[in-house]
Amino acid sequence: MKDTIENKTMTTITPEQVQNILNGSLPLPVTTIATKSGFLNLTTNATGTTYVTFASTDATKLIVSNQTGTTIEVRQGGAGATFLIPTAQIVTLSGIINSNQISLRRSDTSNTQVTVGARWEK
Repeated sequence: MKDTIENKTMTTITPEQVQNILNGSLPLPVTTIATKSGFLNLTTNATGTTYVTFASTDATKLIVSNQTGTTIEVRQGGAGATFLIPTAQIVTLSGIINSNQISLRRSDTSNTQVTVGARWEK
């Protein structure tokens, strides 16, 4: 059974599971808890070859959801290598200190704008 209280997830375990944890025969359940979180939207540039950067948010993780109907190209740090997020995929980008480290564009460089959603966590 799981309950959510103020962005914290609690898992109820049975007395038998507690004993198994203490015996070392059952791994201790661990849940990562975000202390702060929120949502961002980003619309691609009207010039398809231009990257757009997420708004500045103090975040250590950005979960990008591509529900646009087209593949999105993602870049970190303003230059260098990129990777693709196919449509209907969700990707977690961790190891950042701000959401503005992530920029994106349509991989087909079309001028038709689409909006990508993301959840940031700190």
